[in-house]
Amino acid sequence: MTTMLSRYLRAQGDARVLQNHQLHLHVANLPRVPGYYEVWLINPTTMKMLSVGTRTG
Repeated sequence: MTTMLSRYLRAQGDARVLQNHQLHLHVANLPRVPGYYEVWLINPTTMKMLSVGTRTG
């Protein structure tokens, strides 16, 4: 039986800034949940986080 935590650990994604300065987000393997996920970017140097919006679950 797969636990919810192990399903989250398989999730992955990346973010890219396109030439027109738009942000492109790609995520994969997120478990279906009621509601939504909040998407954040983190600067690994400063550890500051920026909320960029939501994604349906």
